[in-house]
Amino acid sequence: MKGIIRDISFKALLKIMKFSKTHELFRPFYGGFGHILKFHRVIPAQQKGIRFNQDLEVTPEELENCIKFCLERNYDIISLDDLYIRLQKKNNKLPNNFVVFTFDDGYVDCYRHAYPILRKYHVPFSVNISPGLIECRSLVWWYLLEDLLLHHRSVILVNRQEKVVYNCRKKLEKCVVFRRLRKQILNAGKAEYHQLLDQLFQRYHVDATGQSVSLLMTWEQIREMARDPLVTIAAHTDQHLPLSRCPEGEVIEEISRSREQIEQAIGRPVEHFAYPYGHREAGSREFAIVKSLGFKTGITTRFGNIFPEHHQHLESLPSLYKIGNIGKAKFLDVLTSGAISALSYKMNKVITV
Repeated sequence: MKGIIRDISFKALLKIMKFSKTHELFRPFYGGFGHILKFHRVIPAQQKGIRFNQDLEVTPEELENCIKFCLERNYDIISLDDLYIRLQKKNNKLPNNFVVFTFDDGYVDCYRHAYPILRKYHVPFSVNISPGLIECRSLVWWYLLEDLLLHHRSVILVNRQEKVVYNCRKKLEKCVVFRRLRKQILNAGKAEYHQLLDQLFQRYHVDATGQSVSLLMTWEQIREMARDPLVTIAAHTDQHLPLSRCPEGEVIEEISRSREQIEQAIGRPVEHFAYPYGHREAGSREFAIVKSLGFKTGITTRFGNIFPEHHQHLESLPSLYKIGNIGKAKFLDVLTSGAISALSYKMNKVITV
């Protein structure tokens, strides 16, 4: 319930700021000199129903409006390699502010719907791939869980021999249960994580592999995109695990293996990394590992803009993303102002821990 209230409060705050233009008071100090715009799925409006993963979804029209927003304001739309080069300069004496477009997980609608739009405007972008998802060694469980809750009035989960029945007859109840189960899954270690998912979906005879396959790109589609100079393929861990719950050795393996498998599949170096899940699922330990493995950049889900000071923190760069069911393009002027991140992080520009 707290998460739902947070999303409602966040949307209200965005509306107030946009109407009053108070966000513009923050821009000179917290707007930074660039932004990483993080996306996941790009879904036509008619395919969207009652969703608990709305923060992962935009329509093709919304994506196109985000691009137009950047072009109308004379942003340089650049690749991750160009971002790395700019941050090496250690100053903000550049002709224009910049923006980077990234897409997490490797959903097939990125190939079907986002890719044609991005090519239309000649926009460079990155696709952040988890090989374990592509190969179904791991599951896109957040969408499987969503469908499960939409089709049942209650669900049962057994964890550590404790059987819990979650009643979810109404939409609000389903949303609350989704958040509770999501938190429980993310708090599990690697072995328990897979056990929870297996017993949950097997109990309800969910074709977990088939449904995951239908959501994701194939290696052939990824290779096709990788051949395009506009596209950067980045690593996103192997099995899309919550890294903060894994021992250090497993974290290193998750990150290293993802890069190795992608490089083998596309035949070129993988030099950038994106952390999975929310901002609490990666911290100083994970940042140090990514840095030690030689990645040029590491993109977090910490909400914020890019400042010249980030040249010392290339392994923990913030990003801007959709929260709840807000229209990302509609509020992009507020999000890029830095007002939300300033209020969230006690007026700090660069978050290092």
